[in-house]
Amino acid sequence: MTRPLSQINRVPAGPEHADLTAAWTVLEGLVIIRGEQTIRIPAGGTWPGEDALPRDVALHLGVIDTTAVQGTAVTRHVTPAALEAGQALVLAQALMIGPAPERLPLMLGRFDLTGVAQSVGAAVINVSRKHFLRLIHTNRS
Repeated sequence: MTRPLSQINRVPAGPEHADLTAAWTVLEGLVIIRGEQTIRIPAGGTWPGEDALPRDVALHLGVIDTTAVQGTAVTRHVTPAALEAGQALVLAQALMIGPAPERLPLMLGRFDLTGVAQSVGAAVINVSRKHFLRLIHTNRS
């Protein structure tokens, strides 16, 4: 059953225990982490906690708070594999959001693009090949 837009809360409360410094896994629903950039952690996904993020990713995201869809539940029980998957989930989203010049260093610090097609590098940070070439040229200057 779909609810009319007029019945959707403008600012739903974040889930209980959605401490941004600690790791947690979403059991049901969807947690939205807001800050300089906004990322989403769906059911089955893990937020690794700010301290488990690489510093450049944490600074790029600039997390402030959480919100969630109704019925969202989280647990603080996080396995090492879920923590690693959560770090990958957050990095994948960080590479796709925010100004492209801020995303380029996130990519260059992690992936060796030697011999890789320019279109692949562009796809990693979600820009056109032409825009990617401009970013690379500007970054080298």
